[in-house]
Amino acid sequence: MICPEVGLKKQTWLDLRGLDDGDIAEACAHLASGRLQHIFSLNLAQCREASLCVAAADDTTMEQETSIRDQLASND
Repeated sequence: MICPEVGLKKQTWLDLRGLDDGDIAEACAHLASGRLQHIFSLNLAQCREASLCVAAADDTTMEQETSIRDQLASND
């Protein structure tokens, strides 16, 4: 969960799993037809705070936490 203090207006689940079956053309078609809707985008600061929250989560493995924090450090 992302806490409201991080910049989002209410508690939010953040799923960082990749979409193995994602298809950009299909997603664009769904957006164009209205089946999918863009609600909002995270700015860089919100994305960083969300990543830090995920790194600190109880169900994040040590390997995942290290990977997330290493990636964040490389972007500083």
